[in-house]
Amino acid sequence: MIEIADDVRIDTAGEVRKVIAFHLSVAVTELTEDAKLTDLGADSIGLYEVIISLEEKFGITIDDRDAQRFVTVGDAIAFVKGEVGRFQGADRRPYC
Repeated sequence: MIEIADDVRIDTAGEVRKVIAFHLSVAVTELTEDAKLTDLGADSIGLYEVIISLEEKFGITIDDRDAQRFVTVGDAIAFVKGEVGRFQGADRRPYC
C-alpha cells in the first residue's frame, strides 16, 4: 500500500485491478497477477484505454516502451507501484 497522507493509504494493486477490470469488462476476481491481458480480451485499443486511465489515476507517465511490457496484470501492478513509489515523500503527490 502507498501512503499519501497521514491517515490515507491506497491499495495500489487493487486500484490497478479496478482500472483493468473496467476497461476490459472482466471481474476483478479474474485478475490474478499472472493473468495475461490479451487472454482477458485486451486489444490495442483496450490496452491504450488502460494505460491512459492509469496515468490519470496515479499521476504518472507510461511511455510506449513501458506499455509494451504490460503482458500480465502483475506487470501493470509492478510498474505502477514502482512509479508511484518514486514520488512518495516528494513534493508531487501521485494519485491526486
